[in-house]
Order: sequence, then structure tokens, then C-alpha cells
Amino acid sequence: MPATKNDLIKWFQIGVKNNQNHMIVICDNFSYDDFPVYTNTLEEFKKEYKKAIFSHGNEIILEVYDLKINMNLQMNEDRAFHYPEEFENQPLHYPEISKVYKQGSPR
Repeated sequence: MPATKNDLIKWFQIGVKNNQNHMIVICDNFSYDDFPVYTNTLEEFKKEYKKAIFSHGNEIILEVYDLKINMNLQMNEDRAFHYPEEFENQPLHYPEISKVYKQGSPR
């Protein structure tokens, strides 16, 4: 089931309470359920981001929230994409992702 704004607010608050830095909102393409993935370090973020990108279309990254900045400002955006500062050149940060984007999706 798609996440409502209330779901996003609740998930955001859970992440803040648990001292997480970022929340990636992902859609499962089989069930169409949205769910949060929390990360605390850049390495965790890269791992979860890469996992979703390379899920063969099973998961789609819908939004990325920075749990250290104002929640209301981010909730009022059409789509929030607040990557960690160190995560440069998103989404082409990984050479293997760049290759896929340049070649187009395999069919």
C-alpha cells in the first residue's frame, strides 16, 4: 500500500528517535507496499541504495529524507531527495550504475 503523508511523518519520527541519519523510502514492485530503510553511516546508505538500484526492478527508491534537518520542510516537497553530502553525483555514483544508464535498461 502506498505510504501516506502520515506514514512518512511517523517513519521520520521513528528514525529520529533511533538516532538514524537518513531514511530511504522504497516501493516494493510486487506488493506495491512502501517501506522505510534507515541508515546511520555513509556505508550503510551506499549499501541500501545499491541494493534497491540493483533489485532488477523489484524495488524503487521513492524518496530520501535527511533525518537531521527540518521534517516539515522536507514533507512539503513534492519528492524529497536529501542524499548524504558525501554521496556525490547521485544516482551515478557507482560505475556499474553509470554503465546501465548509458546503455539503457536491458529487456
